[in-house]
Amino acid sequence: LNLRRRIPIFTRAMAGPEDLRRAKAFALDATQKGTNDLPAQYVHPPIENGLVRLLVPLGVGPNSVTAATVAVGLGAAGCFASGWLLTGILLAMVVGVLDGVDGKIARVTVTTTRIGDYVEHVSDNVYEMLWYLGLGSHLAGTSGLDLYRDAAWAMCGVYLADRAALAWWKLYRQGDFHESSAWDRQFRRICGRRNNIVYLLLVFFLLGQPHAGFHQRFGLLALVATFQLGQLHGAVHTQHLSLARRLGGHHRHAL
Repeated sequence: LNLRRRIPIFTRAMAGPEDLRRAKAFALDATQKGTNDLPAQYVHPPIENGLVRLLVPLGVGPNSVTAATVAVGLGAAGCFASGWLLTGILLAMVVGVLDGVDGKIARVTVTTTRIGDYVEHVSDNVYEMLWYLGLGSHLAGTSGLDLYRDAAWAMCGVYLADRAALAWWKLYRQGDFHESSAWDRQFRRICGRRNNIVYLLLVFFLLGQPHAGFHQRFGLLALVATFQLGQLHGAVHTQHLSLARRLGGHHRHAL
């Protein structure tokens, strides 16, 4: 499992209900990934853990949660395209929580599978890009400017480039890009990840009326800038590794 952190081996003698409670708490805590964006690191865990404690005894499996996540994600895309921005943002925030719940259930019940992991990540890519396209389509329709539709497609392009760079890094480095150094771990918290972008959308929505052109336009352009910052960092990092490999040297962090 790639949890982006080291977890010590834990053993405990079960002498009573309190020991069992502590052991369950430790096991659940051990399912938390170590390096995440700010919402996933500090806001989501208590909610996720509460849902895991509720759903596991009911026999709800990770695939069921993944299916619910996809449904909510597609619903959010429809809301963005229809101009129901606040509803779309709230549904996208629910997706951020559910996306952590299915993985935790799979790990705590030891039901993790390659197929389940693949389906989850592919569906993540699909509905997330649909969010940006839906939002761009709505803003283009209400403003009469194709800039926003073009910006949404540009976001999808850099999103796919990001996924390609991460896959390339994992293939050649046999590890997680965001675990390659302390800088990368900290950068992941603030870069253009999904949860950071959703919360940024909420901030711009709350700054003005739902259909205030200035805040909508500035918000979308800020999203593009956030994406570009994250992908620039990844591109420089990956290019440095590629150069080091061609020169036959050893990769060392350049940032």
